[in-house]
Amino acid sequence: MNSKWFCGGLLMLLVIPMGYAEDEDEELYPDVTPEDCISVRQIKKTDIIDDQNVVFHMNGGKIYRNHLPRKCFGLKNRESFSYKLHSARLCSIDSIKVIDRFGGSLSSGPSCGLGKFYPISKEEVAFLMGDEPRSEPPEAPDDDE
Repeated sequence: MNSKWFCGGLLMLLVIPMGYAEDEDEELYPDVTPEDCISVRQIKKTDIIDDQNVVFHMNGGKIYRNHLPRKCFGLKNRESFSYKLHSARLCSIDSIKVIDRFGGSLSSGPSCGLGKFYPISKEEVAFLMGDEPRSEPPEAPDDDE
């Protein structure tokens, strides 16, 4: 009977650390599998990073970065775009159009294809936007050192 308990205890010692390591990996490396489409109804706001990257903030807190396959001339300077929907979803096969503003009128600029939608964190958005979070001040040295 003691050998059964010993084998069971040994098995538990081997299994528990493996499960812990998987949880730790999920926290360190969250799922970054890209999405082909996002729901247009869920888009809360967008941030244009540059002529090739747009961030989509979704209701519920999810954030996606779309890296366009090619640079979209004028996207960052004009800071606005439109899209034509064929369904209730915006997909990597769709395109956006840069909106040009001249005086009081609006006109369509270049049309640019979208890429896949990659989930990113708020910290990654801050880094992309150039608003990196401030690091904490260094700890004061101990008097004994």
